[in-house]
Amino acid sequence: MNILLITTHLNIGGIASYTVNLARALKAKGENVYVASSGGSLVCSLQENGITHISVDMNTKCELNPKLIGVIMYIKKFALMKDIGIIHAQTRVAQTVSFFVYKITGIPYVSTCHGFFGNKLSRRIFGLWGKRVIAISDAVREYLVNILKVNKSRIEVIFNGIDVAYFNKDFSVEETSAFKEKLGFKNFKLIGTIARLSPVKGIDYMIDAANMIIKERDNIAFIVIGDGPHKDILTRKVKELDISGRFKFIEAQSDTRLFLSVMDIFLLPSIQEGLGLSIMEAMASGKPVVATNVGGIYTLIKDERTGLLVSPRNPQSLKNAIIRLIDDEKLSNVLSRNAKEFVWANFKIEDMAEKTLKFYTFAAKKPHPYHP
Repeated sequence: MNILLITTHLNIGGIASYTVNLARALKAKGENVYVASSGGSLVCSLQENGITHISVDMNTKCELNPKLIGVIMYIKKFALMKDIGIIHAQTRVAQTVSFFVYKITGIPYVSTCHGFFGNKLSRRIFGLWGKRVIAISDAVREYLVNILKVNKSRIEVIFNGIDVAYFNKDFSVEETSAFKEKLGFKNFKLIGTIARLSPVKGIDYMIDAANMIIKERDNIAFIVIGDGPHKDILTRKVKELDISGRFKFIEAQSDTRLFLSVMDIFLLPSIQEGLGLSIMEAMASGKPVVATNVGGIYTLIKDERTGLLVSPRNPQSLKNAIIRLIDDEKLSNVLSRNAKEFVWANFKIEDMAEKTLKFYTFAAKKPHPYHP
């Protein structure tokens, strides 16, 4: 099958990672895969795997941006030339482009809902979800049905998958020790997260928890890996609390394995989360996880078995969970082992690709009364 994935951009982040991982996995299964976007740092990963990237100027949050007319016409021409059988949209703007390409060419499209949005009237009236919709978790499916009023028969839950073997890399003691020293935290227990720095990721609450912990313990430090619109506000807060010496921000990384290897605990304090790709990667790396019980995170973190769940917007609960794992090495090891086994058994990228391919085949061939 000739498949076209469309997303707004390929800068480091959850949707971009999903798109690239899926493209690579489908390519490995022998499918002809193309990706269209405005570009970004992850384009090189596509090129390294022999996947064609189509560069189009669609890096906007407004689905009515006039420049999308040119994008629609270009994608239409490309899709017909390459005999594309299915188009898979990843964002609202990508859905808009896909909808009009479908109207012109008849090429069916599907979309993935990666999380939660405001209950905008335009979303409910003009959903533009395509023939069928992938929800990345049960929580996202319920959101689609109950809030955005998408008919349940159109939705299929296909969990995100990751290259679990890739995150199973063993680093030597010398490598991790040298890297911790480079970070300036050689003799510290290290608590870390990997996230886009937007308000929904709850990094504010991580900072508050860190402030409490740093005042009580002298051997614990924190790192946050990622970029985003909230970064200046967050860095300013760390400075105002005078904890900069033990709380460090690091720019987004295309390869996070060495960073994960030096973390003693992975923390994700989100107040909204579709599933949690970074949690998956931490679990596959054998890290104990503390995360908030929001969205689809419960799919990954079974409290007291594959990690610890805490209430959102609650720095005290974050602090308590972190200290508990620091002080209870046995529990930390059990959670790490269980987490790794759980991800390996349930969230392999190969399984995700196989289910998505079947989803494409069904959507491309079977008429559906809810087709736009």
